[in-house]
Amino acid sequence: DRMRDLMTDRVFVAPVVVQCLVVAGFFVYIGGSSIVLQTQLGISEREYTALFATNALAMVLASIAFRLLVVRTGAAVLRRAAMTVATLGGVALLAACLLAPDHVPPLPLVWAPLAVMLGGLGMFLPASTSITQAAGRRSAGTAAALGGGIPFFSGALTTPLTGLLGSLKASMDTKRDA
Repeated sequence: DRMRDLMTDRVFVAPVVVQCLVVAGFFVYIGGSSIVLQTQLGISEREYTALFATNALAMVLASIAFRLLVVRTGAAVLRRAAMTVATLGGVALLAACLLAPDHVPPLPLVWAPLAVMLGGLGMFLPASTSITQAAGRRSAGTAAALGGGIPFFSGALTTPLTGLLGSLKASMDTKRDA
């Protein structure tokens, strides 16, 4: 009954849907970044580890910034800022790929926009969670379960597609090169 109540409430469902899309994108990054960065850009395992750790640190620092700013600024303003930052990082990454020879930019032109995107994500996730919890406060436990579970389920569904698409691309590249 509580679940049905929340899932029919647009004010609750809207931020959950947005969070599903964002978390699915994050899982694509987690599932596919090593394939792309090591196979396409040719970076070493050590470089990949440093890149991944730097991006994780960007997320942590942005989450801390959320914690420090939310009381004065509000979750909605911070979520909007986070999405703007992440989008700008994505646009910069897309531009770097489109403009680079063979669409393979140098590592710094990939690393920096990824860190910006993940920094945005580090602020987006707690902001979105706060907004979802506020919308479902009449059934807080159910809201927490749905608001956390559904986005991560969407991410879990997305991750295998990343590997499948990467395998298909590699197969197509092999046929083209033969």
